[in-house]
Parts: sequence; structure tokens; C-alpha cells
Amino acid sequence: MSDSQKIGDECEAKFVQICKDKSYKIKKATKTQDMKEHWDYQITRNIPLTGACLVDVKAAKRINRNNDKPDYDWTWVEIRNVRGDDGWLKGNADDIAFEQKDHFIIVKRHELRKWCKKKIDLKTRVSTPEEAKYTLYTRKGRKDIISLINLNDLKKDVKYWEFK
Repeated sequence: MSDSQKIGDECEAKFVQICKDKSYKIKKATKTQDMKEHWDYQITRNIPLTGACLVDVKAAKRINRNNDKPDYDWTWVEIRNVRGDDGWLKGNADDIAFEQKDHFIIVKRHELRKWCKKKIDLKTRVSTPEEAKYTLYTRKGRKDIISLINLNDLKKDVKYWEFK
């Protein structure tokens, strides 16, 4: 198992535990739903008429390989995935859950996408991860298009809630 897979699995386990502590019904996506529809869990709260929502859980990641600690302020958004298909920003998830040290920040995916369209310079492509703040970056040998956004900036403009 790769380090990034291990980090993702630990993050998802943390998310699942919070859901269980809140007595939410939780159903894991199939591998196809995860890869093609870009969601990890279907969550149903025990409140009448709220329905289920699809959540894509995002682990805090290192911004560059020289840093061994995750960055809780900056996060990657995926416009195109490694195969060149639509990334999770254009997926089917209702909500995106960004891992923090002791909780998750949850935003509506469609609100995040609208915000990214305004904030990311979609005309500028850069060649290193360090330059990818609000610009487009493609990793060597891949077909992805990703960008770094600051979660503190996002929280100033987009409704969010803390999930703990």
C-alpha cells in the first residue's frame, strides 16, 4: 500500500468514526462510484426529511515532497484526474469534506466549484507544485489538472461547517 493510500484510508476512517459517533447511516461507495462519480460515502442523518447526501472525503496532503507534514491550510483541487477525465470538482458528490487536525471542514461541492472558477487563473499553467497556488498544474507523466487553494480564503467566501 502506498503512503498516499494509507493517508487516505486513515482520513476516511476518521470521517467514518465521526459519522458513527453521530449515529448517521453510512454506506461506502463502490470502487466504480469512487473513481467515476467521485464520492466516497453516502450519509443519511437520523432527521426526518433530510435525505441522503454523497460526500467526497479529502485527506490533508503535503504540498511538496520536501515537507513530511500535511498542510491544513492549502489543499489540492482536481479539475481533471490522472486519466484526463473530469476530476472530483466536477463529480457527483454533494459535499466535500477536507481533513483538518481534529475535524473536517465541509463545503457544498457546487459552491466550491463556483468559487474555484472565480479564484483560479484558468489560463496560467505552471511547472512546479510550489507555483500552483490558484494556477493550473499537471504532474509529470499524468493527464491531471490540479490547483492549490487556501482553505482560509475559501472559508471567507463560502458557507462551510465543521464536522467533529
